Amino acid sequence: TFQKNRLFFYRKSVWSKLQSIGVRQHLERVRLRELSQEEVRHHQDTWLAMPI
Repeated sequence: TFQKNRLFFYRKSVWSKLQSIGVRQHLERVRLRELSQEEVRHHQDTWLAMPI
């Protein structure tokens, strides 16, 4: 049976290993790049213009 809202508890050492594996896999898939000043301003303006 599929239980969507299950909660798991791990020892700190196990959780740390799982977390480092997840971060490492994420960084392998994602290509990070530095934003230009124009891109930064655009994102800031867009963020500030969003209604709360």
